[in-house]
Amino acid sequence: MLRSRGAAAGCTRTPPSQLCCSPAVAHSAMPSQAVQAAAQRRPTHGLARCAAAGPSGCGAAAQPCRVQRPAAAAAAAAAGAAPAAAAARVGYSLSRGCGSAQRVTTRAASPAQEVSAESPAVPEGIAALTARFALMDDPRAKAAALLAAAKRLPPMEDSAKTTANRVMGCTAQVWVDAQLKADGTLAFSGASDSELSAGLAALLCEALSGLTPEQVLSVEDDALQALALGPAVLAPSRANGFANMLVTMKKRARALAGQLPPAFPSLLVTSEGLTPRGAFAQAQAQYLAPNPADVDRLASLLSEKKMGVVAHFYMDPEVQGVLMSAAERWPHIHISDSLVMADSAVGMAEAGCKYIAVLGVDFMSENVRAILDEAGHSDVMVYRMSEHAIGCSLAEAAESEQYNSYLATAGQTPNSLHVVYINTSLRTKATADSLLPTITCTSSNVVQTVLQAFAQVPDATVWYGPDTYMGRNLAQLFATLAELPDAEVAALHPAHTSASVKALLPRLHYYEDGTCIVHHIFGGETCDAVRKAYSDAYLTAHFEVPGEMFTLAMEVWRPGGAPGRCSTRC
Repeated sequence: MLRSRGAAAGCTRTPPSQLCCSPAVAHSAMPSQAVQAAAQRRPTHGLARCAAAGPSGCGAAAQPCRVQRPAAAAAAAAAGAAPAAAAARVGYSLSRGCGSAQRVTTRAASPAQEVSAESPAVPEGIAALTARFALMDDPRAKAAALLAAAKRLPPMEDSAKTTANRVMGCTAQVWVDAQLKADGTLAFSGASDSELSAGLAALLCEALSGLTPEQVLSVEDDALQALALGPAVLAPSRANGFANMLVTMKKRARALAGQLPPAFPSLLVTSEGLTPRGAFAQAQAQYLAPNPADVDRLASLLSEKKMGVVAHFYMDPEVQGVLMSAAERWPHIHISDSLVMADSAVGMAEAGCKYIAVLGVDFMSENVRAILDEAGHSDVMVYRMSEHAIGCSLAEAAESEQYNSYLATAGQTPNSLHVVYINTSLRTKATADSLLPTITCTSSNVVQTVLQAFAQVPDATVWYGPDTYMGRNLAQLFATLAELPDAEVAALHPAHTSASVKALLPRLHYYEDGTCIVHHIFGGETCDAVRKAYSDAYLTAHFEVPGEMFTLAMEVWRPGGAPGRCSTRC
């Protein structure tokens, strides 16, 4: 766990080799202990200072992203989750469940004990694959096998490398496609811009091609755990992507078989109680009834040490349940979006908190540090939940050479304004502001920010980034506005008419290559499932979802309504 200080004033970067963290504090799989250990220790002991300033950046945040959600893994144990369960939830393991009677288990003590297939339903290709890898004790041999498999993978046509064929939740770009042959079996194909990911795709294509859709669907989601690739072969984020490849292939098989996807998890609320349906719904139920011992322990420590906690809405529901219950005894706990997290931290400091723990990714810790410094609370310590980088694929896209080129083009265009999403690092914001006027927005005010810019400078050119989905959806919203009566447009911004909105469209640009791998999940098959199986449901869409989901929500737009609201059809 690192202390982040001096976000507004430049600090030197601390090399990773010099980071000093107490194991009791830095253990990212033991949450409530992580927050509690921070409260129990003096912040000057066993902690490395994290530089998080302007263009010089944050030493920790600038590291390559290895794990997408270690903070969530850390916090999950605060709600009583075992470390292994917490790790599985965020991608440290290929499995979301253990001990299943259907799971293939590996026994590599000797060649005679290669694989024990506990279920006869395991397809031969998967069993052979796990048996082959069970014989490899050396991680280098497994990595070599993946690279060899990548070379065997037939090239995929560029026309097949579509958004619909992207594997959701992979840090690398991975595509898989499936065709149903005349004999009723499936033929899978795949591709990736990463050799290791291509090798993983090749193994799955080889193992699952030639099976019927029903046979593919019989493969347990955790069957790949038996490959025992481990962190020496796969980084946690890549392991999570491997699991998602199998899930995606099963979705393709289900679609080709003409089956609807499984029902979304739900929480049935009646006068007699709650009935959770599905794994996530069970987590929602835990939010409403957290472990009392965890709540008492956390509230007592936070109160004793005068520590506030700010957490993002994306934290796991059971973690949020513990936090919200603890807030009834210790009010300096707040769950919100990233901007309000920082503002809430200022309020906690003004109320006497000496320390702030941030449950979120690196740029959220940076924001909290910067806003506290600006408010005159540089003496309040800010803690993040791991000594490792807690990354975000969207924030990293804004630190790429491609984004710098995008900003350079904007800077050469007269009357340009850069509108940057708040979910980016301080380095990104400072670098952009050095090239052209830059203003930060959130999802809740991006529409007003852009419309106000065009109202104040009618000949302005606005460059939005880095979230491609939000930029594209914003452009779609404005295109729809341009076709509505002036009264409808004025309801969003009184200085605009349908004609003024239509005139600004050619001067609204958005970055084309910035995607959050989590938000990507809400497109493709998820959108198809909503359209086919939930056509009577009330539908809302966030600006960050893929375009097809936003378009589905926009279909309910009627005069007098707005996205996500309608009087006749949702």
